[in-house]
Amino acid sequence: MDVLVCPKCQGQMRSYERNRVTVDQCTVCHGIFLDRGELERLIEAETAWYEERGYRPQPMPPSAPTPPPAPQPQYYQQPQPAPPAVPQPQYYQQPQHYPSHGHPHHKKHKKESFFEELFDF
Repeated sequence: MDVLVCPKCQGQMRSYERNRVTVDQCTVCHGIFLDRGELERLIEAETAWYEERGYRPQPMPPSAPTPPPAPQPQYYQQPQPAPPAVPQPQYYQQPQHYPSHGHPHHKKHKKESFFEELFDF
């Protein structure tokens, strides 16, 4: 079998199958690539996944009408000077990292979408 090469970074690719969909993933940049016909299988598998769970697609809300353009002045207006710059108050900033005290940062949760299940590696 030929080694697959990533079209983005030329790294080595690995193939795996999930939900009857073959996905190629780069081991360097972690890009996801689909073979010919896999996109259609991916869409079919996603549709089946949601149908099994009783999800129904929501209709798209109607788009809001575009507001009319703002009226343009018919006379010359003197440009207004910009207000003086006021320094913004420095509020307390929390530390970026708290110690975990032996507790994991992320809890495992129920897969709520087809793609979470597909790309969970």
